[in-house]
Amino acid sequence: MNKSIVIPQMKNIRYLIILLVSSVIVLSFSSYKKVVKTKFTVILDAGHGGNDFGSKSDWISEKDINLKIVQELRSLDKNPNIQLVYTRLNEQDISISERAEMVAMNHADLLISIHSNFSEQLSIPQDFKILVSKDSSDVKSKKYANILAESIKKMSLQTKVNFMESPTLLLKKSGVPSLMIELRIRETEADIKTQTNSKAIKKIAKSIYSGIEAIQNDH
Repeated sequence: MNKSIVIPQMKNIRYLIILLVSSVIVLSFSSYKKVVKTKFTVILDAGHGGNDFGSKSDWISEKDINLKIVQELRSLDKNPNIQLVYTRLNEQDISISERAEMVAMNHADLLISIHSNFSEQLSIPQDFKILVSKDSSDVKSKKYANILAESIKKMSLQTKVNFMESPTLLLKKSGVPSLMIELRIRETEADIKTQTNSKAIKKIAKSIYSGIEAIQNDH
């Protein structure tokens, strides 16, 4: 008789324990999701890579400059409210479609694609262009471009924002607010070496990261 009473009680206790553990797991998972969603996610794309050199000079190629800037940005990645995701941190050859997939997979809030170029026509050692689509519906990209431009200017780096029709295929495919930063360097040996040394790259990266923080605060 006693045995028949104990068994149902044990079953009830086991059931309650399983229910309690399941509830804790569900609540923990829900809390985790909320924490992740509070971060402003930015995809940082170092343009070109692998066998795709981009623009080339006699001293350095575009893909290497782009990578240097992104690697330096990674060292500044300390803001707990911002999550930076990198399309490449080495000499990978990544397709436009693969880069766009990374934007979607990470539920990005912003894409910044970093490029560089060389010009004999520049009257100063370097300047920046920030390119966004001139599509009137892309309001956030235009707003973010102006915030980023102001941040770069504060570092005494000459910058202008250009509104263009789909500057790159990646920006068109991303599906999120997207900017392309183009560092332009006067094509002389002295200027290229000075504007791509460690000190110059740190200054460029710092100005971009400050811009990302300003965009996140405005978000």
